[in-house]
Order: sequence, then C-alpha cells, then structure tokens
Amino acid sequence: MKSTGLALNDMKENEILFQNNKYGNTVLNEAAHRTDKALFEARFLTAKEKGGNSRGVLFNQAVSKLLKNDIRGKKVLDYCCGRGDLAVYLSQFGAEIYGFDISKNAIEVANFKAAVNNQKIDFKVMDAEKLSYPDSFFDYVIGFEALHHVILYQNVPAEINRILKKDGKAIFAENWGHDNIFYQIGRRLTALKSHKSDERGEVILHKKLISEKLNKHFQEVVIENFSLLYIFKKYISNKFLLRVLRSVDSKLLKFFPSFSRLCGEAVLVLKK
Repeated sequence: MKSTGLALNDMKENEILFQNNKYGNTVLNEAAHRTDKALFEARFLTAKEKGGNSRGVLFNQAVSKLLKNDIRGKKVLDYCCGRGDLAVYLSQFGAEIYGFDISKNAIEVANFKAAVNNQKIDFKVMDAEKLSYPDSFFDYVIGFEALHHVILYQNVPAEINRILKKDGKAIFAENWGHDNIFYQIGRRLTALKSHKSDERGEVILHKKLISEKLNKHFQEVVIENFSLLYIFKKYISNKFLLRVLRSVDSKLLKFFPSFSRLCGEAVLVLKK
C-alpha cells in the first residue's frame, strides 16, 4: 500500500533533510527538521499566491475544520502520516497525537522529527487495512491526500470507523472528481513534465465512489469542494492571476452549486 502524507518528494527539498557526516554516511539533518506553528503554516497551510504552496488552501481548510474544536487532551490520528509534519504541528495544540504509515523509512524520519521538536508522538508502521489501535480510540482522524490511495482496500472504511469514538470525525483533504476536465488536463501536464506515466496506483475520488465505500460506515459524510479553475494553480506563478482564479471560483460555486462536481479538490468529513 502506498505511503502518503506530507512526504517531501522533490529531490531539491530532500537534499536539505539529509547531510553527510565526516565518515561519508548519510544522516538526518537535525536543523532541517526543526519546525514550529509559524513555519508549518507558512509552508503547508498558506495559499500559493501568498507565498505558500499549491495545496495550501486545501490543507488549510482541513486543518481549520479540526482546530475549530478544542483538541487539548484529545486523541488525534495523523492518517498515513508520511514524515510526520502534520503530526508534529498538531502536537503543539495540546492533543495526544498518533501517526502511522506503511513506509518504515517515513516513520523513522517522523520519529526523528518529533524528537528534534521535543514532541511526544506515537508513530508506528502499519497497514491501513489492519490498524492495531483499540476500538473507539480516537476523537479525530485527519489525513492529507491519503484516502484516495487506500479507499479501494476492502477493510479500510470499516477500520476508520472502528478506531473512531462515537460521534468522532475523520477529516480528509483530497484530490477530487472524474468530472473535472481541468484536473484531468493537469494530471496529463504533470505526467508530461516529469516524463512519467500518470498511472500511480491511485483512484480519483468522486461522489459515487464515496457513496459506495463510505456511506454505510458513517452516520454522516460531508463533502466540501474546492478548486474549479484554481486547479491550475500548480502551473501558474503570477500571484494576481491566482487571486483572480480563486475569486472567480468562489463566485461560481456560490451562484452555481452544481459546479461543485467539477472541482478538483475536496475536504471530506466523516462522522461516526
């Protein structure tokens, strides 16, 4: 099962996460893994036109839905946590944070990151189909671009339900929509740019798939869509144009709600 989360896949970024010691061995770069609320928010939760990244708006919406609740003392799971960036950030709000990922290497980095930032976080290597957490254990589950990698695995929806407490919520920030022609074009552009196939063993989430896989496991499934024209943000550097696209999206979705099916991103909130 594919590792997901906030893994830093770009080679240039990876170079700063590791350093060669005097023996020529590659080790984790401690300074590069130090973070705080402001650094995380600037990097992951800020819109591209404001100096952040192309996922900033989407991730911000998901985190905001979590943090509108008082999570102090609550058990929160970073689902498919990758290298643990989100988990370390959330631990600074007083929650009891857990994280899992299928990648042993990612969890090794996550544990290092937690130690460098003096945060106690329970990171473990796990398969999303066979979580070792007790029943009704978590108040909240949150995942960044995780669900579309695992939703087709048979036991995943039931496992998410099982580990949530009654009335607990799972929040996922995801790519969205077979119907979004702009998203399909974007995938093709990415594949051409990287000289790789866009077949990455993942699925594109859409309303019918969510209904089939999740509705029977949760008392409530709420989908909030984003990025109609703004889906091209990854390929646009002009900040003014990015602001215009976001503004146009906002107005279009307000006056034509049915256009939401054409969006390329979504935040899903699943209530047990």
